[in-house]
Amino acid sequence: MFRLSKVGLTILSAAMLIALVVMVLSQSAILLAVFALTLTVLYLALRIPKDPLTEPLLERRMEKRRAKRAIKKGWDSFARSEDMPLPRAVGDLIVLGVAKGSDDPEQAIVRQSPLGHREGTFFTSTLEVAGRGDGVRTPLEDAVDAAGVEGLLTRLAEPGSRIDEISFMTRAMPGLQRGFREKMSAAIPERLRASLLAENKFELLDILSATADEYRSFVTISMSTESLIKALGRREIATRDRIAEEAHSQVGLVSRFLEDAGFTVVGGLGPRRLGALIRHLYMPSYAIDDLTGIDTTLDGFPDYPAPLDDVAFTVLDPTHDVAWQHSTGHIDETSWPMEIHESRWLQPLVTGLVTDDQPSVIRTVTTTYRLIPTAEAKLLTMDELLNDAIEVAGEAGKISDGSSSQQADGGRDRLVDFLTGSAGCRVSTRITISAPSIDGIDDAREQVSGVASKMGIEKGITWADHRQGEAFLLSLPLGRGIPRNPPSWLERTLGRFTHV
Repeated sequence: MFRLSKVGLTILSAAMLIALVVMVLSQSAILLAVFALTLTVLYLALRIPKDPLTEPLLERRMEKRRAKRAIKKGWDSFARSEDMPLPRAVGDLIVLGVAKGSDDPEQAIVRQSPLGHREGTFFTSTLEVAGRGDGVRTPLEDAVDAAGVEGLLTRLAEPGSRIDEISFMTRAMPGLQRGFREKMSAAIPERLRASLLAENKFELLDILSATADEYRSFVTISMSTESLIKALGRREIATRDRIAEEAHSQVGLVSRFLEDAGFTVVGGLGPRRLGALIRHLYMPSYAIDDLTGIDTTLDGFPDYPAPLDDVAFTVLDPTHDVAWQHSTGHIDETSWPMEIHESRWLQPLVTGLVTDDQPSVIRTVTTTYRLIPTAEAKLLTMDELLNDAIEVAGEAGKISDGSSSQQADGGRDRLVDFLTGSAGCRVSTRITISAPSIDGIDDAREQVSGVASKMGIEKGITWADHRQGEAFLLSLPLGRGIPRNPPSWLERTLGRFTHV
């Protein structure tokens, strides 16, 4: 309304109410002029620009001030110490290794207390999964995939489920898949290894290595502490270790659900493997499975200096003499396409982004689903339908692009789905670009933005410039995509100045 966000409208309404009360009490013409000028300036500062990619003036000013203070205070940098073993924004992590038997491998169960929300502790665990097939697929196969994902989310959102969030992360790295070159080389008979045929095969492998991608996928499961305590029952004492054991049981249940949905569960990540994965995300020159120097999960968090560039932050890898640049963005909730016809619609953000001049760009796409029970989802959808109906009525007799009517139709379709037993969810999608040069970051960001536009994502990718160090944490396997206890508007506003 009036090109103001809900927060902006609230601020302006409060200011107008204060001005009205003061005017009634003072009856001063000069004070009236001062208030009129103040309200006009405040409206211009809070007004949403016509360009959807541009933030309001006041928000831009606040963000620039926060960025300057962050660099001065070292908020976006990390140097490990006894007082601060983890980056400030991570909060507290306690990693427990849980196994069914003495001879079974450990599964990392992570108890987390995010910064600023210590009362909202939760547990996470990560599994590695394999995909459900690549290449050209028939419509029937796509329909089966979509039904499998929908069934998985519906089962996890059932009232008795202890899982409240699940994240899918896909890591795309230039180069052939593990062991492919060795497998092809072993297939060449010994007598032909010195022949022209073998030479051509090795040359073809080099070409493939420069143009192909290797994909690794991981699933992070999140459970609130409260739900796990309920699962234990009232007769049992809810110790930290006992809660972790219950979380481990829930992970096993989700693993079976993933298999039913068509995924192949490769295995769970223990404390050291989780640390190796985190280190690889910060420093891709280390392999995902390289456990060298990793004794605990916390060893996976390297030091990094304050960013020198607004669009990326730098992590130095002295072992391999590489300075890795990382840039993270997200798809705004209001930018999703009106209609999504298949479960793989995000695939273009992962594939086809390798350029000839910057072949070493690495992409990580993470999608988080916050599960909402069917009853609650119905109420939320009915509220959305009411708001959409009001907006459609306001456009009567006007020329528009029809997006409001299409959005209202989509809400009715969702309501029909809920009547058949489907559950709801909030969705957050992030993409992180990693490259050994800032030029690689710039080129990849342009490509990603172009692909997002072709996919029907209205506002494109919203890049977390000035806060790339913090935004990168949202791509780690820690279940941080959607806030569990969203701070109030006052906390968010103060956070821009005080880094709450």
